[in-house]
Amino acid sequence: MTEFIHSPLTLVVDASATPIQMGLPSDKGWDCLESDRGQAMEGIFRLVHLLFDSSDLSLDQVTTLYYCEGPGSTLGLRLAATFVKTLLWNGKGKVRLFQYNALDLAALIPNSEPASLQAPFRRGRRFVRTPGASGSLIGDKKIIDEEN
Repeated sequence: MTEFIHSPLTLVVDASATPIQMGLPSDKGWDCLESDRGQAMEGIFRLVHLLFDSSDLSLDQVTTLYYCEGPGSTLGLRLAATFVKTLLWNGKGKVRLFQYNALDLAALIPNSEPASLQAPFRRGRRFVRTPGASGSLIGDKKIIDEEN
């Protein structure tokens, strides 16, 4: 990993799906972005080591967290939330948290909004995001059976 000094240090955590991802963004793109195809329980720790072990940076320097709140793997989301809450607790009020919804973020990426975005929810069900009323960034969200 390239050495860089980053102040303030921002960390992005997304364990909503496989692969789980963790990275250090900057105003020029990603200083470092890592992914792990394993289970979140081990993958979160592997990613922390990949991001911080070979640099002069540490988790104690993180001042801003971006956390994907879902939809996605319930276990991955819970483990990532526990990791993020631990960083917030350890930061003693000096760490800012921003949460994002993966479907809402994905809807903002293309030049024209897709008709719908879907993600697995629970066995036999899907989480669907459709465009909302004109001017609405969030749209409508609902859970449907997969046969629909």
